[in-house]
Amino acid sequence: MDYYQLLGLQQTCSAAEIHHAFRELSRKMHPDRFDDKSRPRAEKEYQLIVKAYNRLKDDRQRKEYDKSLAPISGGGTTHDESNTEAQYQQAFKAGVSKLNQKQYDIASELLARAVFLKETAEAHFHKGMAEIHISRKRKDGFDSLLKATELDSFNGKYLKSYVKVMLEFRMSVRAKSVFDRLQQLLPDDPEVLNLADQISPGSSKKGGLLSSFFDRLRGDDS
Repeated sequence: MDYYQLLGLQQTCSAAEIHHAFRELSRKMHPDRFDDKSRPRAEKEYQLIVKAYNRLKDDRQRKEYDKSLAPISGGGTTHDESNTEAQYQQAFKAGVSKLNQKQYDIASELLARAVFLKETAEAHFHKGMAEIHISRKRKDGFDSLLKATELDSFNGKYLKSYVKVMLEFRMSVRAKSVFDRLQQLLPDDPEVLNLADQISPGSSKKGGLLSSFFDRLRGDDS
């Protein structure tokens, strides 16, 4: 029996969708809603719903169950990589869409699912950008943004976004260490120069004056 089908869900569903489906089915299928004649069958069906919910609501058990759905090949159970990639893409794209719509809770759940299926810099980045808007998940959001910069250390977009978020939440000391990496990567980027002023006011102007000074010296020598 497929627990996802039992709850009326896709395998890529979020934890929030699992909870919501169970609440709705509990309301409709609870044995107390049926007469004496129909109640025995209703109780059996409801027990299956509870079993499915208890298995899927726990991340560890759900991961084990998902692996059990993979086809058997070569005498053993293996994880279907192509199927996992499809599930990842579906969860990732849906999560980014919800993030763009500013539906941060749903985006967070979907992108957490994407990270669960396949740990990538882009999934961590978007998950982090969703979670920093959710007070109870903000710490996880910072951790995901940091993870994205570690998995793809040469991605200027990730580094700039991480620095901006830290500055927004007045974490300038922590931002400085990340900014140093960013400045080495993109020293002439206008956004980076602007961030330099936010971290150390006037720093980009000082750099500009020194640069002009040395340019003039080189001109005099020629």
